[in-house]
Amino acid sequence: MMIAGALASIGGLILALNSESVIATKYDRLSDTFYPWVMVVVGGAANNLGTTLGAIMFILILRIIDLYKYSLMPFIPFDPVWLSPILLSIALGLSLFFRPDGLIREKPTKTLSEAEVIRLVNEIKNNKSTLYALGFNFNKIKVLKRTKIF
Repeated sequence: MMIAGALASIGGLILALNSESVIATKYDRLSDTFYPWVMVVVGGAANNLGTTLGAIMFILILRIIDLYKYSLMPFIPFDPVWLSPILLSIALGLSLFFRPDGLIREKPTKTLSEAEVIRLVNEIKNNKSTLYALGFNFNKIKVLKRTKIF
């Protein structure tokens, strides 16, 4: 959490230095909230590679739309300025419908079962040699038995 905050503050610093001023009315919901959210959701929020791939694909698609949107003016019944948000909203909806995990899915993590955790804690309690010398208090380790709620 602290690393994310540090990276966000560095990003804000770079943005402020790049734009030479920070004005609250400069930022809008579309480009500063919706577009990054689409990048993350389309790529896959569970891993960095998916988020990076989503950002690259998003920027490429956005640039292609910006390049050709005025040539599509005779064929669309609305102002071409709104073509980017409309097409990206459709892409987000299709992505959430067909691939809710994103382009790159999260790798499943292997966790220990309750029996393995109890076995490891008891093994540590019985073999106090190394950890006891380091000052680890084994009396505070308690394994709670799972009780059924239903």
